[in-house]
Amino acid sequence: MLSCEKISASIKSLQASRGSFDLLCRLDLIRDCLALQREMLESIREIIVNLRDPDETRFRNKLALKYGFEYVESFHGGHFAWAHGRNKVGYQAQYIINRSGQKWSPDISGSHHSPFYLGYSWVYWRRADQTIELSLVDAHGKEVKKVPAVQEIDISDFEKTGLIYVQRKVGDGFVPYLLDYNGELAFENKYVPLTHLRDGLAWAYDEAGRRGKVCIIGDDGEKKATLDFQFRGFSVDEFEDFSDGVAWARIGKTWRLYSAEGKILYETSVQTFRAVYPFRDGVSLIEQEDGFYFVDKTGKKLAGPYEDADEMNGGTAPVSEDKFDYHLLRIGEIQASEKYFDIRNFANGVFFAKERGGNYVLINNQGKRIGNEEYDKVIAINDEGVAMVVGADGWIFSINTLGERVFTKFVNTNNKYCAE
Repeated sequence: MLSCEKISASIKSLQASRGSFDLLCRLDLIRDCLALQREMLESIREIIVNLRDPDETRFRNKLALKYGFEYVESFHGGHFAWAHGRNKVGYQAQYIINRSGQKWSPDISGSHHSPFYLGYSWVYWRRADQTIELSLVDAHGKEVKKVPAVQEIDISDFEKTGLIYVQRKVGDGFVPYLLDYNGELAFENKYVPLTHLRDGLAWAYDEAGRRGKVCIIGDDGEKKATLDFQFRGFSVDEFEDFSDGVAWARIGKTWRLYSAEGKILYETSVQTFRAVYPFRDGVSLIEQEDGFYFVDKTGKKLAGPYEDADEMNGGTAPVSEDKFDYHLLRIGEIQASEKYFDIRNFANGVFFAKERGGNYVLINNQGKRIGNEEYDKVIAINDEGVAMVVGADGWIFSINTLGERVFTKFVNTNNKYCAE
């Protein structure tokens, strides 16, 4: 059954990283192994037999509505998720639920949290002294690990790698660390990370001292390449996250583009490139004195200059020659795209576009409109393809790249709740 070709992408993710019954049963901190196994089998049955994946937006919305939650976060291919609602006295509440909508934890409010990875989630909150208190909880919401306070945290990789990135104050400076899903230092502290893990790669330096050799590590903790210079501090050297298998690094007064093997693909002075951006679809946005350009991995200019521009999104980027009219650029083509007063990147080749004097609408990378809904404002866009917007009627809600409302309850600017 598990090898059925019709199993959804969610179950493929389960098989790859979270569907190992043996692995889950070896984790001492999770005591309800039989319950976990039953829960996984139920998830698989729902998808294969009933052709319903509880992680899809429309089924998550029904799950929330059925059990009285305001909204349910994505399961990220796993078996547990955070659900938001109200407790008995009407205050905001957060619960851990399984794919059947059952609560596995009491109310855990007043904190931020990561998605689940192998039955674990990080919860954290900022204290009065601006440090961050950080705890690891299991699917029952029970604290299984507490780590010393940190100054910064990034959980964006956790559901994929089981690793989080934190910075802790040491003496007069800040030292970055990677923690695994057991709350321990990843990679036995052989390397100190300089960037986040992206595309399975990160910049780091070896040895415990601040003068260790710069290297590239993989998400398995193994060194992929060692460079021929030492880390001299962020005021001298700057490292960008990997994307498309390459990464920019500013070494002194020189920008270099490195491959995953540590090979220099291109280099130029910081006077030439004022700023660089990650590669998307094989193209990087860079800024020079006369405007923005798009370059390939050899440093060849493909388009520009532009007065304003954003990164590639599905092979297309919003650009403007005068900051008053924006259109979509596709490298190598004359894009017959309608001009807008503003265009903002969303995700997966989808953009927010605004006509002069009008509202924002969704368009695809061909410039064609998606859906009929209009939005007064775009408040925030996250890395998972969800945006928080203000509708033309003044209500605040979240949508995905199809224009579907992600949550079943929304709030207006007066903080009054209303059912969809």
